[in-house]
Amino acid sequence: MINFFNALVNRNKGTVAVPTWSYVQNEINVLTDTVIKYYRNAAYAVPSNHELVKILHGLALSTDTDLATYARKVDNASMNLAQQLGYTTESYHGRIFSNVFMGKGSREVLIAANGNFNAREATEDWMNVRAVRILRHGFDQLDFFPFDGTVISNRVNVFAINIPLLAVQYRAYRQHQKVLVAGTGETGQNSIYHFLYSYVLNNMQYDSISMALFNRMMKVAAGKKTNDQRFRHPFHITDLNSKVDAVMDVFVKAIRNGNMDIAQILINSPMPSWTNGLDFMSLPDVIATRQINWALYLSRIHVLSFLTEVDLDTLLRTNRTELNRVKYMLSVYLNDNSIRSAVPIDMYEREKATIESIIKKL
Repeated sequence: MINFFNALVNRNKGTVAVPTWSYVQNEINVLTDTVIKYYRNAAYAVPSNHELVKILHGLALSTDTDLATYARKVDNASMNLAQQLGYTTESYHGRIFSNVFMGKGSREVLIAANGNFNAREATEDWMNVRAVRILRHGFDQLDFFPFDGTVISNRVNVFAINIPLLAVQYRAYRQHQKVLVAGTGETGQNSIYHFLYSYVLNNMQYDSISMALFNRMMKVAAGKKTNDQRFRHPFHITDLNSKVDAVMDVFVKAIRNGNMDIAQILINSPMPSWTNGLDFMSLPDVIATRQINWALYLSRIHVLSFLTEVDLDTLLRTNRTELNRVKYMLSVYLNDNSIRSAVPIDMYEREKATIESIIKKL
């Protein structure tokens, strides 16, 4: 799966220009900044048994350690710790979690994916670091719900955690707090629990809104009803649903009339906080082993289903080679049975049916 999505090439066929999208995108970005600013300054915190707390406590390394040494040590320790905690890695199958980022009864896959990053740059811009990536969630509503384990989800949710990046961000936060105390004597909200809520969970909003928009576009393309806002914040959130749906309708029509290949469909998918949908759908930089492949497949099966439905006749002409690759890799995946041993039976049957439907139409 990673070799497919990360190998898609932009053939520079141009992009769809939708004038109203610029306006809607700006409104989405303003709302995102408003939500993040509010929750950064509010007195919210994660519980003491949160998985991200377990990570930072499990690393057991002083944040006073110099940056180069600290980054090297957390990188060396991260995969062993991830395996102990049950996360999916290149060498460990992992398990399904519940009530980490979503509500009780949720189905969550946690992937430890230590992509490369510049520790000094991450330290300088620590407030905006995105240590947890959302690879899949099933929501299409534009209400900026929090990932604090309160919003119920019976869908598949896949998250990639860059443990060394999380640790470097936390070190920078602690260093910032020391400077703050030295300068003003004020400690403010300076616990690990507040840090994780205000910065790590909060910064997941960037991925979340992009995923919601993509899910919304898939619904519009399928002629399904989209959802209205459900989560209520302590402040007003502008309702952009009708405006977004109108934009998505234009994009879907452009895809179907534009003789686009798979890469171009993704490039023309509106993503407010990413360069484009092709960039957003790229997968973490990991080795595609049997231990981790099942989780990567889960994160992108719904996307493949959309890509092979939205304009299949055109794709059969323009993307025959890539569609053959999709058919082959999905067939191998089903025969491997790795997903069967990884997820609950009802979840397996649902994902298996999706995979089989993709193979059949190709």
